[in-house]
Amino acid sequence: MSLLELGIEQGTARFVGLLALGLAGCSLPQNPARAPSAITGGDWPPVIGAWFWSPAVLEPDGFKPFLDSAATNSPYTLLSTSCRQIEVVDPALHDQVSKALRYAKPLGMEIALEVDIRLARQAFRAKHPEELQEELVLKMASFPMDGPADVVFQGRDTSDHMNGSLPKYECLTTRLVRVYSFVKGSDGIDPATVEEVLRAAGFDAQAMLALTQDAAVKEELKTVTQAAVERGIFGAPTFFVGNTMFWGQDRLDFVREALTD
Repeated sequence: MSLLELGIEQGTARFVGLLALGLAGCSLPQNPARAPSAITGGDWPPVIGAWFWSPAVLEPDGFKPFLDSAATNSPYTLLSTSCRQIEVVDPALHDQVSKALRYAKPLGMEIALEVDIRLARQAFRAKHPEELQEELVLKMASFPMDGPADVVFQGRDTSDHMNGSLPKYECLTTRLVRVYSFVKGSDGIDPATVEEVLRAAGFDAQAMLALTQDAAVKEELKTVTQAAVERGIFGAPTFFVGNTMFWGQDRLDFVREALTD
């Protein structure tokens, strides 16, 4: 038997999935041959490099040395760009990125700025000082058939590679939300043991379990999964507003804005 523990950690930041673009760092090989621009079309894929901004890049025209060197000595056509010196919502960063974009374009390069919410946590806390941000943590615990097992659920140091020189964020409190039990064998989870979970979510447990064995339902799952792959969906939940894709529950504010534009 296993227990699935759902816990909430409250602290100064919400932690979200990040789609990181980057194959190489800032080491620029001496290779003057540049591929035709893939950003504007053609058969070439973009050549992606990672560009992590130092304080010097934030100085007036501080982006020019790197872009000039990249244009001369590397094949990069798309720079995945991250600044962990000031928060991503800072107007000074927006202004510098805009200037860098305009400078890079004639050099045959595009810039994709990293906008992870963790790079704006201090701004969020200043705007919503009474609102603690939360992380939902799932924890699996396996129990032997002949006895109990100890499970420890505790707050974590949530500092990570996203901090850079930004202030660290901390877990302030934790609480246990819910515990579900189920049985898992060599063929996977026994469906009969998840009825409690389904009922707690407001579903007709028997009807839902019957649908999992329905051949038509299985075929429909294959069809919609293939359609999702063809549309570029790589995770759940994913939302589309027109042809614009938003991935993750933490992006619902962006979905709302897109729907009202």
